[in-house]
This record gives sequence, C-alpha cells and structure tokens, in this order.
Amino acid sequence: MGTVVSWTVMFILNFFYTFRGHRSEPLAKQYLKHILMYVVSAPIGLGLIYLLTSIFGVYYLLSQTLVVGTMAALSFIFSRRFIFRFD
Repeated sequence: MGTVVSWTVMFILNFFYTFRGHRSEPLAKQYLKHILMYVVSAPIGLGLIYLLTSIFGVYYLLSQTLVVGTMAALSFIFSRRFIFRFD
C-alpha cells in the first residue's frame, strides 16, 4: 500500500513539476504507464543489487547507490519519452 502511495506521489510531482503538466494523452493512461514502469523496474533494480552484492562482491551500499542512480536516470528518460512524450 505504501509503495503505491509513493508511486502516486511521484507521478503527481513529476506531472506538475518535472514535466510541467505535459499531457500527451489522457491522465489516467499516463498514470497507468507510470505505475507499470515501477512495477517492472523495481524487481530489476533488486536483482541488480543482488547481482552486484552477492555475485560480484560489491559493498552493498555502493551497489545500492549505483543501482538507484542508474534506475533514476532510466526512469527519467523513460518518463520523458514514453509517459509524458516530449518529442
């Protein structure tokens, strides 16, 4: 429940501040794409942290920092290109 609330708050903040209310399609469709992006990316991020830490022996805080930074950048690019559609 807390995760969905967090993703919803992120959508609202991205919609009004990061992408300045840019609507390329109905708001509900943008919201569903946003939620789907996080449903897909969360297990990928967890898997990458596990891979870096347990398989490659990278210190867990460094693994988390690298993965969170990478996933944040990819999330921004995906949001700009496919959710809020700036061409």
